[in-house]
Amino acid sequence: MEPVPEFGHEEALALQSVLGSPSRPKDTMGYFETAGFLFAVCCNPDMVQPSEWLPEILGESHGNLADLEEAQHALRLLMGLYNHVNRGVLERRPALPLRCDLRPEPLANLDDDAPLARWARGFAEGYDWLQESWPVDLPGELDQGLGSCLMVLTFFSRRSLAEAYWNESKRTDFPFEAMATKMQEMLAPTMAAYAELGRSLYQGLLKPEASRRARKPKMTRRRK
Repeated sequence: MEPVPEFGHEEALALQSVLGSPSRPKDTMGYFETAGFLFAVCCNPDMVQPSEWLPEILGESHGNLADLEEAQHALRLLMGLYNHVNRGVLERRPALPLRCDLRPEPLANLDDDAPLARWARGFAEGYDWLQESWPVDLPGELDQGLGSCLMVLTFFSRRSLAEAYWNESKRTDFPFEAMATKMQEMLAPTMAAYAELGRSLYQGLLKPEASRRARKPKMTRRRK
C-alpha cells in the first residue's frame, strides 16, 4: 500500500465519495459517521488496532469496493482520517471533521441528514462498541464528567434523544431550542475534555477505583 497521505479537504471529499458510493452495503457508515466513530476510537482508554475498527467501518468484504485498487485507495484515505483525528486527540485540540459544516439554526443540526447529526451518531456507535473498555467505577467527579461529555457529544445524534435530555433537565424556563444552542456551543470544549479523560486513563494518569471490564479480543458491531 502506498504511503498514507496527509488528510485535507481534497482527501475528505474523496473519502466522502468512496464511503457514499451506491455500491456500499445498506446501513454502513458514511464519511461523517466514520469521523465520529474514529473520534471515539482515538479517545478510548485502551488501544484499538486498525484490524479491529476497519471492518466495523467497511463491513464485510471491504464494503463491496469494486476491486483491490479501490480497496487500497479507501484504506489509505481511512488511515489518513484516523491519523488526522488521532493527532487532534493527542494534542488535546480535537475538532469536528473537515466538511462538517454546522447549519445556522441549531435545531436543523438534529435533522437525520445533517453532518453534525451523522457525526454524533458515529460517535455514539463508537462509544457503544467500546463501552466495556471504560472503567466500571470512575471516582464521582470523573464519572459525572464522563456523563456530561456523553450527553453533549450524543445530543445531536437523534432528535428523540435530544428531547429526552431536555425533558430530564426539567428546565421549563429553558426552551428546547435554547438547549440545542447551548449544546452546540459546548461541542468544542467537550470534545477536548473527553479526549483528555480518555488519554489520561490510557496513560495511567488517573486511577479508577475499580479495574476496567475485560474487553473482548474482537467486537462485532451489529448491522441491520
